[in-house]
Amino acid sequence: MGTITPPISQIPLGQTLLVKGIVSQDQLNIALTEQKRFKAPLGKVLVMLGFVTEATSSILPRSRSCPGTSRAATRCCR
Repeated sequence: MGTITPPISQIPLGQTLLVKGIVSQDQLNIALTEQKRFKAPLGKVLVMLGFVTEATSSILPRSRSCPGTSRAATRCCR
């Protein structure tokens, strides 16, 4: 039997961007560190660092948007 892949909205944003080759593992690690420091959504941090553009972040699924500030909760883009 094949592997069941969860819907993209259930895959963490960082993992999605990494698999699609949009960011590198190093960029993701830096962004996650900065995310903790700024307590901001990962998508905003990635744009702020210049790792993704506003255009890239705008095409990400809106289901990733969330108001939380924990690492698990902020794997989103608003």
